[in-house]
Amino acid sequence: MMKFFEQKRQQLISEIVILSAIFGFAGGIVGELVADVYLDPWHNSYLTNSAVNSDPTVSELKPVKRIIASDQDFAIYQAVQKISPAILGIYQKKPTTTNVLNQIYLPGSLLGNGIILTNDGWLATVNAAIAGKRADQLTLVHGQKIFPVTKIVSDKISQVIFLKIDANNLPVATLGDSDEILAGQVVVNLNSVNEVKVNSIKNPDYYFISSASSLVLTSEEYGKSILLENLATDGFMGSPLFNLDGEVIGLVNQINQQALISPVNHFRFLLKEVLKNQLVKRPYLGVTYLDLTQTLGLDQALRQNREAGALIYQLVNNSPAQQFGLEKNDIILSVENQTIDQENNLAELIQQYQIGDEINLEILRAGKVINKKVILGQVKD
Repeated sequence: MMKFFEQKRQQLISEIVILSAIFGFAGGIVGELVADVYLDPWHNSYLTNSAVNSDPTVSELKPVKRIIASDQDFAIYQAVQKISPAILGIYQKKPTTTNVLNQIYLPGSLLGNGIILTNDGWLATVNAAIAGKRADQLTLVHGQKIFPVTKIVSDKISQVIFLKIDANNLPVATLGDSDEILAGQVVVNLNSVNEVKVNSIKNPDYYFISSASSLVLTSEEYGKSILLENLATDGFMGSPLFNLDGEVIGLVNQINQQALISPVNHFRFLLKEVLKNQLVKRPYLGVTYLDLTQTLGLDQALRQNREAGALIYQLVNNSPAQQFGLEKNDIILSVENQTIDQENNLAELIQQYQIGDEINLEILRAGKVINKKVILGQVKD
């Protein structure tokens, strides 16, 4: 009996061992399949990469263009992009040469700059930018193109020069309104060699006064400029001053101890005359005067207790002013009901009219306000 049970126990153990072996083998197969499906792709890739490359794999670092700037910075950039195609460089014409290097116009030899006013080649600059040279002594550079100057038209009152080149389809500058600028306003200068100077307006109605005699103005002399806060360099002579909308409000006219700008409103209305007749004609009154807004300490008897107006200093012989009865020490208060004040002096108001126009002047004479009709003459060359 005992022998029977011993045989059964050994048989059961053998069956358990066999079943364990079978299940172990099956589990290994299933485990291998799972590993092949879910783990091996990553594992093999990792092992392969590790075997081939001793250094760890790093994602490629691509440069990213990122600009950090204020709204004003972007406005300045956009204004520069708008005006830059309409700027030319003015150089002294080079003699004919076979030397390639001597044919190149360098930034250091730049005389001045100009802005394009018409797409057929009329542009504006200032007297100082051409340094008294004739048309045949000048060359204008626009991009990579070189142009001879075919015509020069000068305006003595604004000190602006109009130049003509033979060209077509040129980009044109947008002219703004120089009467709308404010002290402290941010403005920009740009020259033809792409130098940019961000500036601000110190005084939009500036009189350059070096002595008492410089206070004596003529009715054919603006006398006023736009004064900038910071000085420009010589390479900016004749270059445009523009606002953040890319509108030209003046041209750099003087770079000495101060940077002075000829306002665009002093010459913009001349363009039609220049295009039509290729000359400038200006109306003429014929007085010298003191602007009462600039004459501190002047005797009240002469001022007649007025804070603003044009005190006649002298009359030019045979001038319209003399012919129509104006007198020394008269104070001109207004022209056609436009008041003479800090913003508008006598010349600025007179130059709005045409030769031969009859205008009404409101005069203060010996304490009484009277009106005088005057027919404007023409400024002589």
